[in-house]
Amino acid sequence: GKEVAERNIELQLHTFNFGYRKIESHWEGASNSSVYQARKFARKELEGVDCYWNGHWGKVWIQTYPFHMFMVYDDPSKGCTEGVDPIWKDEDVLSFTKLQVSKGVSRKRNLRTLLRAMSVSKST
Repeated sequence: GKEVAERNIELQLHTFNFGYRKIESHWEGASNSSVYQARKFARKELEGVDCYWNGHWGKVWIQTYPFHMFMVYDDPSKGCTEGVDPIWKDEDVLSFTKLQVSKGVSRKRNLRTLLRAMSVSKST
């Protein structure tokens, strides 16, 4: 009855506010030079390639508006919600992009690419 209707309105308001916060975050990040550059780098260099996050490898998919990255893990049993971690907070975007250019992750990414290329060349 009345409790269900009130809860429904409460959930709708929460959903609206959550979406609004993400849109607000999008524009705040766009006006911050370091966040803007990190987002641009992620879109140009990281989408669809091997990335490392929360101790696991996968690929990142990017939604440009409002800006979100989704880390899709190679092994879905690892990581977060059904093998996907959303990354949308500015501090997480900065941490993610910084990690991807670190020496250790870059070396491992190059090795993964080489092994994948060798695997493909054997099968053809």
